[in-house]
Amino acid sequence: MTRHFRIKTLGCKVNQYESQALRERLLAAGWEESVTSPDLVILNTCAVTARAEAKCRKLLRRFLSDFPRSRVYLTGCGISPASPGASRLRELVPPLRRVQRLPGSERGISWFRGHHRAFLKVQDGCDSFCSYCLIPYLRGAPRSRPPVEILAEAARLDRTGYREVVLTGIHLGRYEASPGYGLVELIEDLLGAGGKYRLRLSSLEPREVTPRLLALFRKAPRLCPHLHIPLQSGSDRILRAMNRGYTGREYLSVLAAIRGEVPGIALGTDIISGFPGEEQADAARTLEVVGRSAFSRAHVFPYSPRRGTRAAAWPRPPAAVATARARELEEVVAASSREFRRSRVGKTAHPLWETRGEDGFWRGTDERYLRIILKKGAARPGGVDPVRITGFRGDCCWGEPLAAGFSDKNEKKDEYVPRDQL
Repeated sequence: MTRHFRIKTLGCKVNQYESQALRERLLAAGWEESVTSPDLVILNTCAVTARAEAKCRKLLRRFLSDFPRSRVYLTGCGISPASPGASRLRELVPPLRRVQRLPGSERGISWFRGHHRAFLKVQDGCDSFCSYCLIPYLRGAPRSRPPVEILAEAARLDRTGYREVVLTGIHLGRYEASPGYGLVELIEDLLGAGGKYRLRLSSLEPREVTPRLLALFRKAPRLCPHLHIPLQSGSDRILRAMNRGYTGREYLSVLAAIRGEVPGIALGTDIISGFPGEEQADAARTLEVVGRSAFSRAHVFPYSPRRGTRAAAWPRPPAAVATARARELEEVVAASSREFRRSRVGKTAHPLWETRGEDGFWRGTDERYLRIILKKGAARPGGVDPVRITGFRGDCCWGEPLAAGFSDKNEKKDEYVPRDQL
């Protein structure tokens, strides 16, 4: 008799990757996937915020109700002993139900269910111990996968047909397979191995954006001109309290160096408003730094305390103040985001086509992580086609297809410069 399973994932790209790895292991063992009649239900949990934990509990209650005869397994950060909500999750499961932490597979993946781009996990763990963050306690110390495994996995994804691969990890910039072999060397080897996919990096810390990494962006057009570099605060006093290890001035210098080496690059960030001890002067300094940073996009979060972190017990501004400051930051980011989209009008973009809306227009995401709507013509789901950006509306740009073989003199040719020539 065929056995059926269902996997539900909450949280980050790493969780999504690990769920896919579990999916492939089950399929290889002869299981089939079913959302309606599973014998096995796996909930991959998240504990980065209290809201995420609450969502995990809600989903677990639903699964226990909808599938009373199924085995229910829990995995992910939400059931780590360091997670504040782990005991509450376990309490929801009757004694006869089997609950177990399932290890994420390190064997790699060959495809990515429900995605037109593939995530490739190269690293796990973090030891930065930012004062607001539980992740080092949930995921443990940094550890990196061997490059031979990563290169083989990227080749499989390329053969499967993925045209964008996103390198991801809990702390991607801490990738170090061996002394002298870090993230830059891994990217060089991935690009040097060939393939039709373009490569995107997930989040990097400011001090991890090195001259050698920027040289790669300049020399290798397959590397997407897009970086996500968390700011969190522009106030030096608050950054020290957060244990972030840089100042607002240093952060701005990093962005200036990036733009000097990679003109037109898109830069995103994360910002926390209302952190414990944040006064009006700190909030004003953050607004100033954000205004000077000209982000193309940003995630702005009012501070949410996490039990088990150093900052959880510190006095903080009222929630209404944190929310109001977040709105101010969002307005500044919205203005710079509009300016970035305006700067791309008339330029060539290469969207990865993903969905076709009810209006009949195809939508995709280009190398700068801009949402593109195809103004006319058809697209290939999962394909990458050149368009000229003709305008924008809201958070999307309009694109018109370019003729086959079109070459924009302002765009780099798609060729790789070997490591020893950088």
